[in-house]
Amino acid sequence: MQEEYNSKKVYQQRMKEMEITRQQIAAELPILQNIAKSKYALLIDDTLITYCFFLLDKRIEKKPLRAYFLQKVGDYVMANEEMTFDAKRQQLLMIKLGFVIELIMVIQYLHNQILDGKAGVTSKEKIAQNLVAGNILRELLFDYITTEIGKFDNNTATKTAECVARIFMYVDIGQMMEINYGHYNAYKKNVFPEIDSNSQLNQFIDEHIVYVQTVVDEIKAEMPERKQFIDLYFRRIFLTNVSLFTLATQLICDLLNSSSKKQNELLKFASAYGIALQIANDVGEIVQEEKNQETIGKEKVDAFSDLKNQNITLPFIYHLQKGYKRLIESYLECPKNKAYIIKDYQEQLNQELVDSLSIDNCIAIGKKIAKEAKKHLDENNPTTFLFWNMSQIAEWNSFFISIYRK
Repeated sequence: MQEEYNSKKVYQQRMKEMEITRQQIAAELPILQNIAKSKYALLIDDTLITYCFFLLDKRIEKKPLRAYFLQKVGDYVMANEEMTFDAKRQQLLMIKLGFVIELIMVIQYLHNQILDGKAGVTSKEKIAQNLVAGNILRELLFDYITTEIGKFDNNTATKTAECVARIFMYVDIGQMMEINYGHYNAYKKNVFPEIDSNSQLNQFIDEHIVYVQTVVDEIKAEMPERKQFIDLYFRRIFLTNVSLFTLATQLICDLLNSSSKKQNELLKFASAYGIALQIANDVGEIVQEEKNQETIGKEKVDAFSDLKNQNITLPFIYHLQKGYKRLIESYLECPKNKAYIIKDYQEQLNQELVDSLSIDNCIAIGKKIAKEAKKHLDENNPTTFLFWNMSQIAEWNSFFISIYRK
């Protein structure tokens, strides 16, 4: 077993490593820009770059959680193994795959800002820019895979492209599910079609969501009349967020010829970690208070964006079960006429969610899932402590502190 886990020491190590990862990822940006200019520029100016790369430029300035996650997956796989190929080659591959995964996130943010009306993307001009920029970056992403990942070998490029296409497909299906089955109207109606257990997509979800199924069943036992809605909630967050971690982990394990034991450990961790992270994000949607809390996907003005869009996430599932008739319920019943509630009564909305214990419940669930995620990893692997440290965001973070500070 490794030396005793020191959270502060590991956190400091992780922050240093994430900054190195950020710099490595940033070095790939000019390569993508050169691809864009050489293949698609019509005029000798920077219009294509400024119009399409504005959000990617911001992303590069932030510590890249998902690119770092992939690098640690690679480190976990290769730990205590005899190197079967060039270590520098492996490191370069992980950097380029990290850039791929961060570019996927930017494209998703561009589209999500349209769907959710975040970051001020509500005017015709801004919606058009996000839509066009997202579509162009998606094609550039596949160009990058062909030219840069293809330098390693065709098989690596093909597998990467297939993985990326699958991530995009799963996220879009998850968004479709959110619109159709996650809306307040669907919650009120509470009648849903049966889950198709024969579809390949559901079989994939079932294969990985099983690692947190005990927790899901506990939630359904608390609210048996909402068990179908809860099932669909976890399936859609798996598609919109967790599948990226799971599919990317599968890809890395495949490309690095991971042992089945390590792959199994990593896939269990990735699935549980992704779900815990999304629950933390759902709570984070409730407040965007401090400037340093803003992300490239959402800004301070986006507080309560889920409520604004009548998207019933886990905090609101718990809250609505109390049967209160307060501001939250008032807005959900008549959003067009009650828009002022979200604008003018955020502190009261915050307090309602605290009073109903929905925040407490979600934090407790996130902690439980994060704790289970940690159990799947080998304590003797030198990368495990870093994964554990990453999981702490689901247990306590600046958004949770902001909520309770009020």
